[in-house]
Amino acid sequence: REGEAPIPIGAQVFHSDNITSARPARDADVRSFEFRGRSYSPGKRTFATDISGLTRLAKADRLFPTSASSIQYVRMLEDYPSVPITNIWNDTGTGSFTDQKVYVVQTGTKVIQRCLLMATDPGDLVLDPTCGSGSTAYVAEQWGRRWITSEWEEHPQLKPLMRDELGIFKHEQALICKALHMQSSLQKVEEFIRRGPRRQLAVLRNEAFPLALTLAERDYVLTAKDVVAWHQSLDQAQGQLASLPNDSRRRRRRRRRKQVESEMVPAGLVPTEDDTQIT
Repeated sequence: REGEAPIPIGAQVFHSDNITSARPARDADVRSFEFRGRSYSPGKRTFATDISGLTRLAKADRLFPTSASSIQYVRMLEDYPSVPITNIWNDTGTGSFTDQKVYVVQTGTKVIQRCLLMATDPGDLVLDPTCGSGSTAYVAEQWGRRWITSEWEEHPQLKPLMRDELGIFKHEQALICKALHMQSSLQKVEEFIRRGPRRQLAVLRNEAFPLALTLAERDYVLTAKDVVAWHQSLDQAQGQLASLPNDSRRRRRRRRRKQVESEMVPAGLVPTEDDTQIT
C-alpha cells in the first residue's frame, strides 16, 4: 500500500469480478464446483457458465476465492488495456486501499489529479483558496503545475479576487450543468425532427448545445445515426444561426419586462432612482 515492498517480477494487476448470474436456476446449471480442494456454490444465484467453462477457468488460473464459500473471476488489466472515462467516476471512491486519511476534510488525491489533468497543462497555475490538508498543492507539484494555496481567514483579499476576477467560472459551471442535462434530450432525435422550424432553431441556438453534443459523442450516449442526424441539422441551420443577433435569453426577458412596464405605468409615474433609494 505504501509502495515500500517491490512488486514481484512477472506479477500482473487484476480485479476480481462476479462470475454468477441472477437468472433463475435450471436443471443443467452447476450448483457446486470443486476448486483447490474446496467446494464453492453460487448461493441463491447461478454460475454464469457451465462445468466445462468453470474447468477451463480453473486450469487458466482465472478463479479467485474471495471467501470460504464463494469464488470470482480474475479479470486482468491487460484484458482491457483502455476504457472510456465517463462522468461517473466509480474508481475515485475512498476506502482502505486508497490514500491514508490524516485530515478531517481531506479530499482523495485521485479526484484532484483527474480534474487537474483534464483542466490544466504542465506549467499552469492552480489556485486553491480553501487548501485544507494541501492535497491540491501535493498533486499539482507531482504533475508539474504551479500552485497557490491559502485560507479565506488568512488572506481576506482573496474574496474580491474570486468574486471579481474569477466570476467567469460560475458561468462555465452553469454551462456544463446545462450540457449534462441536455444529453438526455439529444437521444430523442425523432422528437426533435417532429418539431417546427422555430423550436428546432431554439434547440440548436442554445449555448449549451455544442458542448452537450461533444460530451454525448465522447461518452457514447448517442448512436452513430443520431450523431449524423444532429450534425446534419446543425449544418442546415448554420445560415439562420449566423443571422440571429447574439443576445442572451436573460437580456431579452429584461428588455421585454421593461417594455411591458413602460406600457402599463402612465407617464410621470415611473419611479426614478432617487425615489427607490432606501433611507
